[in-house]
Amino acid sequence: GTRLYTCRDVTEHRKAQDALKEYEAELAHASRLSTMGELASGLAHEINQPLAAIRSYAQAALRFMDKNKPDFDKMQKALEGIVSDNKRAAAVVNRLRDLVKKGTVHRDALEINSVINDVVSLMNSELVLRNASIALDLHPDLPVVQGDSIQLQHVLINLLSNALDAMEDQPADTRIITISSRDEDPDGIIVSISDSGKGISSDKIDTVFNAFETTKARGTGLGLAICKSIVEAHGGKIRAENNPTGGATFYLSLPTISDH
Repeated sequence: GTRLYTCRDVTEHRKAQDALKEYEAELAHASRLSTMGELASGLAHEINQPLAAIRSYAQAALRFMDKNKPDFDKMQKALEGIVSDNKRAAAVVNRLRDLVKKGTVHRDALEINSVINDVVSLMNSELVLRNASIALDLHPDLPVVQGDSIQLQHVLINLLSNALDAMEDQPADTRIITISSRDEDPDGIIVSISDSGKGISSDKIDTVFNAFETTKARGTGLGLAICKSIVEAHGGKIRAENNPTGGATFYLSLPTISDH
């Protein structure tokens, strides 16, 4: 027959929901830390570049001071270079800190192309290390979405890291990831990330977003499950399919603010 829900049932249900949210937050944090571990060497390279430039500028400034007639114009340029590269290094550190910290989820109006460009910039040294490249095909005039830029960066970094892993055995000149953004879908904005790897095996294609499902020898199987939970928390959807020409494409749909 029909069951009447008591206050206790509602309270227990709410407690279970709160516990699940806390568990998902812990998983998301663990996954972000794992992602940062994978990117550590690339980030070290990313920070070392501006630090090396700062050292060169400082040495040059000292030389320009050391002469009988100091060259103030060149000294000023060297000091401006130090300030500029200091900002570059600080930006990398701040992105790293934001990505690993636990905190409240922000809901801001975002330009998805800007989020994509930030991620490509963050992944640049990893692309160099992996001998791969990214082709961008971004629609220039997209409506804004509402969401947490750090969480969406995390999703994109995870998908790009997976794409790089998928192409590891391919010849270097074919290791190309294509990222595109479009607003031709009734669900909102579509971002696609396409790789030129071997594709997803047919027995994994339907379960690739399940927790603890992994195609990697050393993977935890949490990455794509976390991506799915982040995208769905933004009111969006994520799916994957194999390309007819080889490799796989991940499609990410996010509602625009006007869709809410």
